[in-house]
Amino acid sequence: MIQPQPDIDPLVGPSADEQVEEAALWAAFSSARSGEAAAGPWARLQARRMRSARACAVFRVTPDGMALIAAWPDSDTLPGDLSESASEGVQQGVALVRSAARGFHLVCPLSGDDGWVATVEVAPLSAPALQGTLDTLHWGVGWLEAARARGIALAATAQAERLELAARLAENVARESDARTASMALATGIGAAFGASAVSVGVLRRGVLSVKAEWQSPEVPGEPTPEAGDAAAVTAPAPVDITPALHSVLEVGRAMSVERHEPVADGEPERSPAPIELLAVHAHVCALPLPGPDGPAGAILVERTAGDPFSHDEVASLETIALQAAPLIEAKPLARPVTVTRERRAFVALFGPVRMKLKLALIALLTLALVMLGATGHYAVPVEGTVEGQAPRTLPAPFSGVLGEVLVRKGDAVRRGQLVARMDDSELLLERDRLTAERTQLARVTREAREIRDRGASESLDAKLKEVEARLRTVEERLARTRVVSPTDGVVVGGSGLNASASRVEAGEPLVEIAPVDSYRLVLWVDERDLALLREGQAGTIALPGETSALGFTVKRLTGVSTLRAGHNRVRIEALLQDVSERTRPGAEGSGVIEVGKRKQVWIWWRALQRDFESWR
Repeated sequence: MIQPQPDIDPLVGPSADEQVEEAALWAAFSSARSGEAAAGPWARLQARRMRSARACAVFRVTPDGMALIAAWPDSDTLPGDLSESASEGVQQGVALVRSAARGFHLVCPLSGDDGWVATVEVAPLSAPALQGTLDTLHWGVGWLEAARARGIALAATAQAERLELAARLAENVARESDARTASMALATGIGAAFGASAVSVGVLRRGVLSVKAEWQSPEVPGEPTPEAGDAAAVTAPAPVDITPALHSVLEVGRAMSVERHEPVADGEPERSPAPIELLAVHAHVCALPLPGPDGPAGAILVERTAGDPFSHDEVASLETIALQAAPLIEAKPLARPVTVTRERRAFVALFGPVRMKLKLALIALLTLALVMLGATGHYAVPVEGTVEGQAPRTLPAPFSGVLGEVLVRKGDAVRRGQLVARMDDSELLLERDRLTAERTQLARVTREAREIRDRGASESLDAKLKEVEARLRTVEERLARTRVVSPTDGVVVGGSGLNASASRVEAGEPLVEIAPVDSYRLVLWVDERDLALLREGQAGTIALPGETSALGFTVKRLTGVSTLRAGHNRVRIEALLQDVSERTRPGAEGSGVIEVGKRKQVWIWWRALQRDFESWR
């Protein structure tokens, strides 16, 4: 028969080394980018929280059975029957306690359809202590579910960013008319997006490398070569012919990332290196093919002479770009098609031996145009903007119970630490008084039993006293969390608790939503024809309703998202407000300008004439 161990071990404070180790585990758990990466630190942290834990493991259901994701202390010493308990927990679908050879198995399935389950083996415990340990596992499973959700969100964000970048570069490629300029546009976009020192794009037509576009960074870092009496000079690495490397990628037909290789110190290498490895002597190289219908249609080589090697996310982004750009380049001709238009014929006829008066008039007009083209002026791109706040902060119900009162309404401005809602504590106060009286009575009866040396009665009364004390601590903890305060300065924008006073709410139910007002994002809409003039970091001003003067802003991001507004195509960009006042509120709309520098005065007049003509239509 299994003998239960004491319910509560003596509390001994952790040593300095244990505190450092626990802090490192928390850091690893919090920074994990996926649920699998967070499972290992979680298992060790959960074992620390359960003094009676002997083993802790996280499993996942697979077609072949239960697959181990993480374990403590390690997978070699894990009890064999722990996976059977995990399988039973998945089948039941609820948390359960299962007897084992050395104690008990606590099983808690995670929410979701992928069949994750957490299992802990503990020493023999009494029923109250076993229930408390199961509650601790419930809390820990909530942390692990949050880590999994965070990993899924990070993966979705990374995939969205890759698709956005690939779509933007594919749009640049689609604008070109032939394969050579399209390849150059692709190389330029990749070089700017990935901080590369050189990008090469080769296009294969009928088994021949017909097009080779090369882009070089304007600032290529070199190697310092010290000389006697002079400062170290910077010399760029010797250029390498990338044609053999492109052929190597076409032969392999798959993506590869080659880190920088150091040359052999004593002379020639022992073997003949591949062309891509020759490039990797000077730079980190990422090589990948352009997929075609019947095989590789080309290749891309990205070199980086400074910085870290290409990460898995960067390689995945480059593969997405190659998948979207390959069919666009494949569909374009090798050379720009020559079309003879009516304007071209008129221009050729200008140099013929006829119509001399017309030619003199055209020469005079051209001279006047050249003079006018010399004048310049400052040009500002007109924009329309909307102020957006940060994502609202949700204040959930601290526990299930009756909502006493809500002290704010929608649209109210609140400060950090301000009381916005209060849970009804009348039932909790009555429960606390009842449990306090019961604890006092049990303590008195226990002392009397000990005085008469009734061992069986004293042990039973001790267990009841501990159970009452545990329930009393739970009630006191809830009483300490009846006040709901604002975590930041902001404006109340919603929440299910605004009209739910004196009604019952569940734990975690959003009571109040508060939009922070400490920082704003300015969303601007600009004519798509002016998008080529805009750069990140440009300054501008915008006039908003209620403001005494125009507010300054700085362009932060060019999203490239286009939509139809007021009958014209507008492109969405994001900016950061510089001069935010107390009157600034989310949702305010206004118009402004972005300074882009000097332009030809004739061009400025023509652009203004186009806008006026479109407004008249």
